[in-house]
Amino acid sequence: MEFALFEHDPTVRVVSVEDGRQAVNHLTGLWDQTVPDLIILDYRMPFLTAPEILKKINENSRYILTPKIVWSTYSDETHRIECLYSGAIAYFVKPTTVKGLQEIVATMFKILSSVS
Repeated sequence: MEFALFEHDPTVRVVSVEDGRQAVNHLTGLWDQTVPDLIILDYRMPFLTAPEILKKINENSRYILTPKIVWSTYSDETHRIECLYSGAIAYFVKPTTVKGLQEIVATMFKILSSVS
């Protein structure tokens, strides 16, 4: 994912974490003036799932307008609906090809530009 993001826009800054708790801790620990332009979550991270993370970070009003995207190996409609209900703006099933990944990244940037 990071490579595809950099390939699409070499100026992008990516912050990665290992698990859901780290994601929440990182986001809640940012300065008030520092809000990411986009939050991308894997559905099944260790310790917390994407819907659980979304609910926690949306408790902080500064993240309400930040677009949040979830991607997952799960194509189950239930997972997608749960993420959208929890605050995600989009849900993508992880692609099996590089071209598919590039298309998802391009869509992510379109989403980002539409809300900016």
